[in-house]
Amino acid sequence: MALAKYKITLLNEFEARNDDWTYADFENRLGELRKGTSYHDAKSTISDAHKEGKWPKTVKRYLISNRKTMGSWVDIAHNILGSLPEAQREEWIKEANQAE
Repeated sequence: MALAKYKITLLNEFEARNDDWTYADFENRLGELRKGTSYHDAKSTISDAHKEGKWPKTVKRYLISNRKTMGSWVDIAHNILGSLPEAQREEWIKEANQAE
C-alpha cells in the first residue's frame, strides 16, 4: 500500500513531536495539509500507518488521546488493539484509563 505524500508528511511530523498533542491536533493539521478532509480521513490514515508497521508513537497517541476524550475506543482502535501482543495491549489500555 502506498500512502499519499501528504499522509506521510503528516505522520512523520507527528512521530517527531514531543509535546502533548491530541487526536484533534492531528485532525486539524491534516485539514491544513489537505483541504476537505475529516476525522474519517484521519482515522484511515492512522489505520494505514498501523498496517504499514510505521509511526507507532503517532498511532498510539492518536488512539489513546481519542479514548481519553471520547470515553470509548474508536472503531479502528478495536482492530489495532486486537492485533497487538497482549502485554502491549494491556499497556495501552492502562494508559488510556489513567485519565478516568
